[in-house]
Amino acid sequence: MPCRSKAYLDVEIELSDEEFEKLAWGHIPQEMEDHWFMYFDGASFNFYRSWTGFCIYKAYVERTEDGFLIQKVTVNRKEDQYAETSDRRDELLVEILISQALGRDASILWEQFFEV
Repeated sequence: MPCRSKAYLDVEIELSDEEFEKLAWGHIPQEMEDHWFMYFDGASFNFYRSWTGFCIYKAYVERTEDGFLIQKVTVNRKEDQYAETSDRRDELLVEILISQALGRDASILWEQFFEV
């Protein structure tokens, strides 16, 4: 993730203990159509584009009484690494990636993503 070309997003993604544990195992793409590699580093979930190896998102997680909460996300805004400029689309895409990794239905999120 570049030092200077970043954006900061406010999100609210709640995770149960079980969901956090599942996400913490990370995600390794198994086919060409899967564009994301994800791992947990102890403080944040890190999302990399599988084809380029560029870090695009760092989603910071906090412990709560009921599980875990992601409220802050750092986004790579270096143009030659990631072309998206819409904070709203990035907020939705982070939630989509997490939802899909957990096996949640992300169809409504995808609709919102394409409407933005």
